[in-house]
Amino acid sequence: MENPITVFGIIPTHQPKQAIRIQRFLMASASYALGIALILYFYWQNIFRMALGPLLNFLAFICLTNCLFYVVLRTGLNKKFKDPSLTLPQTAVAVSWLTVVTYFTDEARGLVLSLYLVVFIFGIFRLKMRQFIILAIYAVVSYAAVLSMLLRHHPDSIDLRIEWLQWIVLTTILAWFSLLGGHISRLRNTIDIASKKLEESALRYRELYENMMDIVLLVDREGKIQMANPLFYKETGIDHEQDLSISSEQFVHPGDWHRIRHYIAERFSKKEDVKDLQFRVIKKDQEIADVECNAKCIQKGRKILGYQMVVRDITERKKLEKDLLESYRSLQNARAVTILGLAKLAEYRDQNTGAHLERIREYARIIATALSRNEKYSDYITSEYIEDLYISSILHDIGKVGIPDAILLKPERLTQKEFEIVKCHTTLGGDALKAAEAQIEGQSFLTIGKEISYHHHEKWDGSGYPKGLKGEEIPLSARLVALADVYDALTSDRIYKRAYTHHKAMEILVAERGRHFDPDIIDAFLLHEEDFKAIRSTMRHRGECPSEPDAVIRLDERRINPHYS
Repeated sequence: MENPITVFGIIPTHQPKQAIRIQRFLMASASYALGIALILYFYWQNIFRMALGPLLNFLAFICLTNCLFYVVLRTGLNKKFKDPSLTLPQTAVAVSWLTVVTYFTDEARGLVLSLYLVVFIFGIFRLKMRQFIILAIYAVVSYAAVLSMLLRHHPDSIDLRIEWLQWIVLTTILAWFSLLGGHISRLRNTIDIASKKLEESALRYRELYENMMDIVLLVDREGKIQMANPLFYKETGIDHEQDLSISSEQFVHPGDWHRIRHYIAERFSKKEDVKDLQFRVIKKDQEIADVECNAKCIQKGRKILGYQMVVRDITERKKLEKDLLESYRSLQNARAVTILGLAKLAEYRDQNTGAHLERIREYARIIATALSRNEKYSDYITSEYIEDLYISSILHDIGKVGIPDAILLKPERLTQKEFEIVKCHTTLGGDALKAAEAQIEGQSFLTIGKEISYHHHEKWDGSGYPKGLKGEEIPLSARLVALADVYDALTSDRIYKRAYTHHKAMEILVAERGRHFDPDIIDAFLLHEEDFKAIRSTMRHRGECPSEPDAVIRLDERRINPHYS
């Protein structure tokens, strides 16, 4: 039931602090009304010596000043004073009234003294200790002055011993009450300051909560939304006055609901927070958005009461990531095509090489992927390494652009001098890629390309060129491409020979295990030799491979190039 004075507008409900001040005033006014009733009772009992006219004027003055106090409070004029509730001046006026009443009261003067304590009790609302002491001194001095005036003008109306005893009692009580009231007031001020700081802090956090750029939800254990910030209402189109005891399932995209429900339940069952969980939600107008959610349990003791979730819209970020990925893929494709075109400048000088470069990179990727499953190479051969190897492996013979056609395209066996010139293609290609690599900060695919170009003719036993490296001194990338290059050379037509079958080429490679080739790479090749055979079959040009499977072709030994390729 509402307070009647609130209903009639006496207390401004929209101003809580002002309402409290007026309530205090009305409480004090009630005590004044009791005092006025007591004075009138004294008058009709012939205890009060003041004539009726002056008495009525005095009571009217009390009512008028009280009304003035209310006007000041109700209109808010009191806010400019240090003491916003005017308790100090109101109490001082009340003590003055009591002094006047005490002078005109005879037998009931002791009862009037108790009203001093009532007035001081109302001072607890606001007065400080020094203000209590000032009022106590004022009350004691005023009462002493009244006694002096009575002793002079109406000595027959007082018993001096009793009056001075009452004065001593009043002095003692008001002194102790001032100390007690001041201490209570100090405690109240401390509480007020703490409450004000708490209110300011709550206001700041509320403003932060309401103006956050992310959705904040409080969800119970059943997945019902209990509370949400204004952004949630805005994004979902729900009326904020509506009861939000509805399932969060209504806002999560159906395709993601079961996944995130089980994931969150699993995390919270372990009392672990949810971090960076991505899913889709349905906003107003059936718009679908990508979001990222972070959540934590709200617990009381060991019991989980619910979950606090912060949901951030990452639709734009996902779009940018997608655009960036597509741009990266386009860049990778453009880079691969550019490198392939560059490499083919050297290969086009030999009209019979066909899809040699395309096959080389496929073979190299197969072997590298197989080796990455080997614990010995798992830390070194990453997905990035395989990608760079795939791109750069086709640059292995880029140095052949520096070899004269008369030697490179010669159908007969090369002389020793000619062969030494051909061997220079490794250094020419490696130096060219090294110069290009120097223009790029950090490691790039050219680093692997340079290794391959320099060392793809090195042999495991150290009998290769150009530096005669042995075993693991040879870069892994060069060892991988060496097998891919030789396999393709054996199974492809050249100007100086016909192609071997897959089976024959495999026999030759296995025979070179531990001499020409790294044993681990031969083992990886054997595990995936069917993949090699499939690539050889699908990525060939007409006339490159024999038409009869596993046919052994006799080659004119005079036309076999000593370095296979």
